[in-house]
Amino acid sequence: MGHVIVGPRPEVEKWVTVYPERWKKVLSVRPGITDNASIVYRSEESILAGSEDPEKKYKEIILPRN
Repeated sequence: MGHVIVGPRPEVEKWVTVYPERWKKVLSVRPGITDNASIVYRSEESILAGSEDPEKKYKEIILPRN
């Protein structure tokens, strides 16, 4: 079986437990080398670094797109 290029990336356990039903579905799919959010948010580090509350920004802006 070949590698999947774009597919869901595994999430850290903290967020999986916050949204268990969503992640149950996402994690049932074979992960990819990259995912859509990684492409859209390729500058995620700088976006979060410039935020007053990086965790809130991740939870409200980036995580929903994963």
